[in-house]
Amino acid sequence: MRRVKAFVFYGAGQPLRFENVSKPKVEKDHVLVKIKASGICGTDVNYVKGKAMPYKIPIILGHEISGTVENVGKDVRSIQTGDRILVHYIISCGKCVQCMQGNDNRCRNRISIGAHVNGGFAEYISVPERNVFRIPSNLTFEEGAVVGCAASTAFHAILKGGIKPGDSVAIFGLGEVGIHAVLWARFLGAGTIIGVDISNFKLRLAKELGADVVIDPRKEDPVDIIMTLQMAEGLILH
Repeated sequence: MRRVKAFVFYGAGQPLRFENVSKPKVEKDHVLVKIKASGICGTDVNYVKGKAMPYKIPIILGHEISGTVENVGKDVRSIQTGDRILVHYIISCGKCVQCMQGNDNRCRNRISIGAHVNGGFAEYISVPERNVFRIPSNLTFEEGAVVGCAASTAFHAILKGGIKPGDSVAIFGLGEVGIHAVLWARFLGAGTIIGVDISNFKLRLAKELGADVVIDPRKEDPVDIIMTLQMAEGLILH
């Protein structure tokens, strides 16, 4: 069996090991992806730091994945060899009530790529056909990789928050998801966007990407500033 390269996680506080691993098999309803980009999520960082643990060890981490389709199983119909794709990292049953209603993140039988099964810090991954989505030619693989987690997570959060055009939004934490939340809030017509973080770099980036006000809680009290803005401008805050 052909061997391919991957970074393998063996435990918290240990560097990932660059190893030769078996190339994934292509099951009848699966797609073999040649990985072109794999994002480093905060979850992966937490695993390495020991703040959380994946469900099996050793494991290949990484769940923000994009690439090209190298091969497909005999039952695959919607995806073809050569397609540029991103991978949805939740593998669900597709048959329960939650899955049928589009809430596969609530599937009781779900597993997560990079947590239960091997992920994207590798040359290849094999995933179910229903976890693969084509990306347009004007989207880079790097951009496509983060759409499957950071961008979509932020989009879901903004929608669940009930943001309406003109509403003001306070975003605490300007990491990968928080920065995307700034972008989505601006795109969806939010009024005043307030970003809160202790990283000067993240505060500058949030400002560049559309935040109207940025606050470093080490220097200022975010609640006081937000309440002052709310009273001065009559903000409806989310």
